[in-house]
Amino acid sequence: MDAIMDKIEANLCVDTTQRYTTGFSYGAGMSYTLACARADKFRGVALYAGAQLSGCDGGSKPVAFWSTHGIFDNVLPISMGRALRDHFLQVNGCQAKNAPEPTSGQDARCRSY
Repeated sequence: MDAIMDKIEANLCVDTTQRYTTGFSYGAGMSYTLACARADKFRGVALYAGAQLSGCDGGSKPVAFWSTHGIFDNVLPISMGRALRDHFLQVNGCQAKNAPEPTSGQDARCRSY
């Protein structure tokens, strides 16, 4: 990843204080790993339906975190997404706030900020 960032930043005007990593599913797992291992290089991470797939080497520095996850995901269960959330809650000194969750088959819309 460092070589990719170096190559891009050598050829383009990049604000290195505004680097973010994002991903979906297994890509979200990779972004989580990057945010853990390289919190000094990334300002934040945004994950969609992710899970910890390859560890969290380092992972003790705060990094901005946003995530969303389907409650009925049968590939990467929501419990795995919550584990990612809980890691960053601890590192960032925050507390969990869960939105109300619909039950299976319920036609409901939830909004939480």
